[in-house]
Amino acid sequence: MRIARRLLKTRDESDSLSVAALNYRIPLFHPDFPAIIMWSQKSACTIAVKWFFYHLGLLDEALEHHRWIHNYENDVFKARPRYLEDCRDAIRAGMPVIKLVRNPYERAFSGYLETCNRRVVTNDDHWSTQVRMSVLEYLTGDRQDMEYAYSFLQFCEWLAQQDASGLDPHISPQYQALERSINLTALRIDDTGNAFLRIEEMFALPSTAKVKGLHNSPHHHSKVQKNDAEILRLMRLGVPIHKDRAFKVFDATASAIAQSDAAESLRTLYRHDFDAYGYPV
Repeated sequence: MRIARRLLKTRDESDSLSVAALNYRIPLFHPDFPAIIMWSQKSACTIAVKWFFYHLGLLDEALEHHRWIHNYENDVFKARPRYLEDCRDAIRAGMPVIKLVRNPYERAFSGYLETCNRRVVTNDDHWSTQVRMSVLEYLTGDRQDMEYAYSFLQFCEWLAQQDASGLDPHISPQYQALERSINLTALRIDDTGNAFLRIEEMFALPSTAKVKGLHNSPHHHSKVQKNDAEILRLMRLGVPIHKDRAFKVFDATASAIAQSDAAESLRTLYRHDFDAYGYPV
């Protein structure tokens, strides 16, 4: 497990941290947990929340509240009075901050797959539905029938035309300006090993290696492994919304995406992610 470079700043810079800056992607914080966990959507965030609540003894309560763990996270856990203020104060006081990050190439592909989920024809309010409508409008000049397919390369073509600050958090850059103001250690979830078990080792927490289901997300896509040459061909094809039970999407590796026509636009959009977290371009 590689730990990306540690970002060290002065005390004066740390004191500039604001509650508003924390509000975009609210970290996981509890005074009884030895570190603050920062995260981004499409970077193992669901696993991170389950794992965090498990260590606090809150996982069963959270799942009883709703099977979708983020409902308890947002409606109960992070809704506590002064949550953001207490989190900010803990950072200022020197509590360790760990950020879970993912290769920008693979994260972009994961975001693309979410826009090919069948929910886009039933849930108008979901972020993936809104993104799909925007992509189709860009490609066709109109908000066409949602079942028109588009490829990952076409999705990236649309991405390249967007202002990063206006993108949905699921596909916007992981890096945030506030990271210049805090002491932060980034753990890359796609490196060899399990980032969550690495955190447990760092802080002498009980191991969750054998806890069934804890390190899996319910919305992961079934994927089939291909070599880079095959992936480059498949990236030109659209993924269907309505998939046969046996259908598996291809797993687009970072190395294949880096060779594709989408690479340059992704490197530009996610340039701070590549730089801050040490990912090869």
